[in-house]
Amino acid sequence: MLIIKVRRRIVFIAIVLLIAFLLSMSFFLKISSYKKTLMCQAEAKIKLTGNNNNDIRKEYNVYFYLNDKNRALVLVNGIYIGEDGVPLTIRRVFSFDAIWSSYHLVVRNIAIDKNINDNAPDNAIPILGENDVIKIEMLTKYTYLISTVQSKMACNIRN
Repeated sequence: MLIIKVRRRIVFIAIVLLIAFLLSMSFFLKISSYKKTLMCQAEAKIKLTGNNNNDIRKEYNVYFYLNDKNRALVLVNGIYIGEDGVPLTIRRVFSFDAIWSSYHLVVRNIAIDKNINDNAPDNAIPILGENDVIKIEMLTKYTYLISTVQSKMACNIRN
């Protein structure tokens, strides 16, 4: 009789420990899968020598926002000075769905919105395209390197 009571207690304790373990693992996995939003800003200053030694200057700020639903926005705001020396405004918004593949984002369903004040040529800045790959690497605690085929930028996290 004593052996049956001891076995029942051992089985009961084992079941309680198993349930506690499963609940704690599910809680841990839920917390570890939570993705914070990534919001950062970078500046780009590019000077190219054009035809007849005329310089082309591009200066713009890039704001990169990636939310926890894997929807991304890239806002570009700046100036473009062509070979003729006339300053033109750059104001564009790229929005796309991002699909994670290890440390890479694959661009899907991209939409490019050009502001009515944007009078720069379409090739003024490197443009993301469908199926482009964006690589995100952590440089420091607050700085990420975001790179594509066309460009690289160090992006500081905004709080």
